[in-house]
Amino acid sequence: MARVFRIFLDIGPLQEQEFTGISQVTAKAAEGLLGDSEIEAQFIFGDFIVPKKVVESLLYHRNGSFFRYHFGAGDLDYADVRSLVIAPNDRVACLYPNVKTSRNFFPIESQIIHDISTLLVPEYHTEETIRYHAYSLAEDLATNDITFCVSEATRNDIVTYFDVPKKQTRISYLGSDVVPAKAALEGGGEPYILVLGTLEPRKNLSLVLHMLSKHPELLTVYRVLVVGRVGWGEEFQVMLWEAGLADPFRSGRLQFLGFVDEGDKCSLIQNASLMIYPSMFEGFGLPVLEALSLATPVVTSFSSSLPEVGGGAAYYCDPTHADSLWNAVLHAIGDIETRPVSVSASCLRQASKFSWKDFYQTLKGGLIEAHVEKFGQGGEL
Repeated sequence: MARVFRIFLDIGPLQEQEFTGISQVTAKAAEGLLGDSEIEAQFIFGDFIVPKKVVESLLYHRNGSFFRYHFGAGDLDYADVRSLVIAPNDRVACLYPNVKTSRNFFPIESQIIHDISTLLVPEYHTEETIRYHAYSLAEDLATNDITFCVSEATRNDIVTYFDVPKKQTRISYLGSDVVPAKAALEGGGEPYILVLGTLEPRKNLSLVLHMLSKHPELLTVYRVLVVGRVGWGEEFQVMLWEAGLADPFRSGRLQFLGFVDEGDKCSLIQNASLMIYPSMFEGFGLPVLEALSLATPVVTSFSSSLPEVGGGAAYYCDPTHADSLWNAVLHAIGDIETRPVSVSASCLRQASKFSWKDFYQTLKGGLIEAHVEKFGQGGEL
């Protein structure tokens, strides 16, 4: 009888207060493992072994504060990961959803690479983040048996800049499980355009503000709502004043809502006439997929991975030119007004190409294939 295949998952990213980005990806990998009867799932956090009941609690509450609660309550079993008895050819693999916390220990080691923007576009990151990834990324990649990339663009980057053999990589596209609100806004509320993204230079909010300063007439037809965490860089109010948009901000035609929870975010996306996501660089671009999943058209940039996600359903602009963004917005609005059913159908059709189920199956299949490649046919299920 074949031995069970064991997959360890580092759940460190689940410390985040809200599960977004990498923590959301980690949660989806954990859910896949826990629901897979063919796999023995085990979880680690640094030097700690994490019981399944703790992981299940974290996934249920979807809040990193519960991680700290379990840690403080002594619910994690302290053990040096290297004290685990694992033979070199045991049917074991470890997946790190971001940075690796140990190297050269598990028979098969793997990692999810979201992007290498810290190295390709360092101007959009803090010096601390750049230093951290500059020291760790090359060694991480060199010790991976298989590297999962969230887009073809990311895979091309690591193959090109780190000389990673393409055969040792897999594309593991992300998915979306946003749930449409039960009802639209009452009374067909005033139309608005949603701008989504953390307030940091890479997300390129300044391009939207520059466009609005050149074409304030858009604000007479649509309110513009900006949603996202406060990151780093110029403050929103400073950007407003520099763009000469203080008056529409005071009147409420342009609003900054800050961070909102997942339920409110989905409702805002679903009821928007249009979403703008003008990011300069993305490893995947999950907000674009979330909008398409809710049949909301998206204007985004044609850089990095975004055309992979948006396909033929999104509207594209040059992220360095406000006039290009304006033309893309006009194109989108024209289509929305003249063929709304067709636009919605195109969004949903593109979104259906991505799923968290496929994401997990790519991870599982890649790990098993890597084991077979390294140790022979004893590795397959």
